Amino acid sequence: MNNQPAVPFDRKHVPADLKPLGEGDPEALGPYRVLGRIGAGGMGAVYAGLGVDGTCAAVKVVHPQFAADDEFRSRFAREVDLVSRVRASCTPAFLGSDLESETPWLATDYVPGLTLRAHVSRNGPLTGGMLTAFATGMAEALVAVHGTGVVHRDLKPGNVILSPDGPKVLDFGIARATDGTVLTSTGGLLGTPGWMAPELYGGDVATPASDMFAWAAMVAYAATGREPFGRGPVEAVSHRTQTEEPELTGLSGDAEQLVRYGLSKDPAQRPTAEQALAELTDRWRHTRVPSGPVPDAPTEVVPALLAQEWDGVEEPPVKRVRSRGRAWAIGTTGVVAAGTVVGLLAVWLFVDTAAVPGGDEDAAAENGQDGAEGSDEPEEPQVTRDPEESAGVFEEAAETARGAESFIAASFRFSNNPGDNTPYYYWYTEDPERAFLSLSMLGPGGGGHLAHGTHLEEVVGVSERNDTFTGEQEREYHPVNDEDAVDNPLHEWEYELAALEALAADDAEFGYEGTDQVPEVAVSLDEMPGQAPDAEELDVREGHRYRGTATGGFWLHPGVDEDTGDRRAEVDVWVSEAGYPLAMRVEETVEGGHSESDGDLVNSYNIDFMVFGAPVEIEIPDESEIEDRADPGTD
Repeated sequence: MNNQPAVPFDRKHVPADLKPLGEGDPEALGPYRVLGRIGAGGMGAVYAGLGVDGTCAAVKVVHPQFAADDEFRSRFAREVDLVSRVRASCTPAFLGSDLESETPWLATDYVPGLTLRAHVSRNGPLTGGMLTAFATGMAEALVAVHGTGVVHRDLKPGNVILSPDGPKVLDFGIARATDGTVLTSTGGLLGTPGWMAPELYGGDVATPASDMFAWAAMVAYAATGREPFGRGPVEAVSHRTQTEEPELTGLSGDAEQLVRYGLSKDPAQRPTAEQALAELTDRWRHTRVPSGPVPDAPTEVVPALLAQEWDGVEEPPVKRVRSRGRAWAIGTTGVVAAGTVVGLLAVWLFVDTAAVPGGDEDAAAENGQDGAEGSDEPEEPQVTRDPEESAGVFEEAAETARGAESFIAASFRFSNNPGDNTPYYYWYTEDPERAFLSLSMLGPGGGGHLAHGTHLEEVVGVSERNDTFTGEQEREYHPVNDEDAVDNPLHEWEYELAALEALAADDAEFGYEGTDQVPEVAVSLDEMPGQAPDAEELDVREGHRYRGTATGGFWLHPGVDEDTGDRRAEVDVWVSEAGYPLAMRVEETVEGGHSESDGDLVNSYNIDFMVFGAPVEIEIPDESEIEDRADPGTD
């Protein structure tokens, strides 16, 4: 293992998926210069900060409206207190905080790398010395956590990063002090089914033994690539956890017996973190040949064990900053975001910097990226979430969609109420000129608007008409009257993304269904009033599928149905491995909502995110093609 890992970022190089700073983002937090956003949520944001001494930090900050709330400040202060007390090789180091600032902040070491889940998914299970190092490192982290009187309560593959210098336990968002102080106010189960100990489903208080159950389940997953209690709906996973034996086929090595005891239904039968660490380090000293002197204390053995056994985790790539100012000349062009990200990041210290082209300076030069005259190669985003964390996946999918350099999408809302069937279409590209076209089709025609220019500042109205004789669509362009102008030309597209983000709300209930075929698109590709994607390519798509229920009527498109009251629907969502949304299906029945004779109102709302990143053509009219008329039609 390389004991001197490269600096994760500096003033000229930033993590591959770091988001540029936008309007309202701070330029500095305490001693840290802010280089970009790792992520943001409804209650706060996390930034990549660079200290004057070159220290790379993940700086968590709460939004001003919450910072003004005394109770919220107190909860944040307790979180800072707990994080500052946990010191171990396999947890991020606490760097500092300011609770008296107008906007309180907390800084820890920036941890680059993949989550355990992402690493296993891409590279296969851990074996040999790597597995021993992982199990030992996680036990050492829990020794430190439990030693400060804290129970983690949400240990799982998505909360562990495999960094170049060892595994790191992250996210104390729902950690609990043993005195009963809860850091965050949440309802229902606290934890993630499949990784929660059996006693927690019955309402028992989380204890260090509960964390050890999660530790054993996670080591089993690292060794086999399978969840010990399988996947599926929450009810099925929780039932298996409480009543069935774990599936451990393929598990072997130093940690096998400890894992089997750790997965006991009886908390008293599980080893403590101290016992697990002592046995693992003792066995390592007697079965391996350490490369140098080894201390006696188990916690002091861990650095030597990691140095010898932890191997094969490479430094994540960085992007080169090619221009000055708050908007970088790399990655994606800034897009106005009208939707609100729901909920604070579940794993706020984590950024997944999976391999992308042009990761170092030499490669950048070869790809024409050296200097302002170069051009960037297309770069695939990567999933940075545990697939089981549905809320985080939905938030990230919306952000990934916003960052796309091109897309084609459509939504189709229909019901058994005549006149409610309306398709909406969207096209966007940044090549050769930034342009966005939005059309809604009503009856034999429809309309919308076309925006283009660096900031989409040039906006014209668009009308689509069916030619009476040929049946072909004819497009007309006209000025947009002041009363029809929109502050954000992307507002219809943002509505669709806001609907996706709304699924991360606290009252939404979703289960992870695994990988599944994406359904056929809801609109007719043959009748699309613009560039249509390849139907054969859409027919073979697969994605992570989520199924659940949501309330609030967020799926009702403005102008079609303004009723957004207490409504409940069944929802299915598909998200690609690269983090893009693929499809969303909403089915709602409103009892007595149609008419006395026709019965209940049945609504269906479908969003198909059909193309991301592929070439998209949008025709931009000449001034001579823009007809100045009194009646602009449907804008």
